[in-house]
Amino acid sequence: MSYRHEVLPKSHNSEVKHVLFLDPYDCLISINANGLVTFYATGDSKFKNKIVMEKQYEAESMTKNLEPFPVTAVKFDRNYQLLLLGDEFGNIKGWSLSDFLEALVLTRVEKSILSRRRDTNPLNVSPFLLRKQ
Repeated sequence: MSYRHEVLPKSHNSEVKHVLFLDPYDCLISINANGLVTFYATGDSKFKNKIVMEKQYEAESMTKNLEPFPVTAVKFDRNYQLLLLGDEFGNIKGWSLSDFLEALVLTRVEKSILSRRRDTNPLNVSPFLLRKQ
């Protein structure tokens, strides 16, 4: 049996209500009691164990204004790269994460390319800058 413990940076000032791994992507989300959604990179990239994005869940209140609400349900649809969030008033929101997840995958691929080219790239320059003109 193995045990691996990694500490993620603290971002919430209130109780964490939900934690979800966005399988198969290297991303973990946590949602606090105020509806703040925090995204952490977990894979082998330059952002590993760092907060890569925070977004506030908001819904229309009875006064017709957008206001922060606590999230009571969360689900990730990997086929559509959609994060579904619900609250106690019956609101359901869908956040498309396709651009965000693509950027996370690209940083992991870039790090892999750089590590394979370590001998030919001592200054750790982006592989896109190394192309022959």
